[in-house]
Amino acid sequence: MLKAVARAGVLGAAALVVREAGRTSSLLKVVRESVDVDDVPVVDGIYGRQYDDGGNRLILVTAGDSLLSTRGAKEEENTAPVQLAKGLADKEQRPIRLINVARTGHMGSHLKGQIQDLRERLDGIKPDVVFVSMGGSDVRGGTPWKNAKIDYRDAVFDLTRMGAQVAWATVPPMNAPAPLAGTAVGVVMRRKSDAWSEKITQLLNGISKAGYGVMVVPFDKNMADFRDHPEWFSPDDPFHPGDMGQPVAASRVVPYLHEALHKVGNPHPQQSKF
Repeated sequence: MLKAVARAGVLGAAALVVREAGRTSSLLKVVRESVDVDDVPVVDGIYGRQYDDGGNRLILVTAGDSLLSTRGAKEEENTAPVQLAKGLADKEQRPIRLINVARTGHMGSHLKGQIQDLRERLDGIKPDVVFVSMGGSDVRGGTPWKNAKIDYRDAVFDLTRMGAQVAWATVPPMNAPAPLAGTAVGVVMRRKSDAWSEKITQLLNGISKAGYGVMVVPFDKNMADFRDHPEWFSPDDPFHPGDMGQPVAASRVVPYLHEALHKVGNPHPQQSKF
């Protein structure tokens, strides 16, 4: 009888493990698929026209991955790039020309292509500030840090050579989306995203301390409370902030962009130092 009970207990535990393994596999598949689409609404334009006096526009560029590609928001007005442009226009009392080159699913290895796209669209004009959100796709895709570090570093050097000040976001807490909250996958993803954010912070702080125009925007801290607000995520895509969440995130970034605009940096980094 005891053997039968023990056997039943083992079988029950095994069934639980199988169910959890299946759930984990399904979650990982959903996480991967959440960055598969690369359809980006065009949000480029002039914002804050009420401040236009005929030539005092600032150029804001948004680059990187799905957090800036507008993924998740249905209304253009609520997308993070547009909210950033409007918020910065109000902060600076100047009109903002917005150029968005971010793409859903893009990793650090895609930044060079985004920057080339930017060069072609600027046609020799200097960008004032570039906000980059990059890291989440690399974490999900398993990019080795040694490779990502080079991609990130080179992107900063390329952008500063163009004359831009750079603000770079760390990775937001990856256990914040409702499908991952309280799950084993969420715990693992959070650990990975936190570790990646720390590496980004160390890399960019080192470059900044050497006098170059880059600063860190701590998404890992600024977006920590998104886990407590599932309504801030898109109802159709719970892995990305939606029409409520993107304006919240943007409002927290604008002060960093303001600071970056007034930061003095060296436009000629020495790559060998990093």
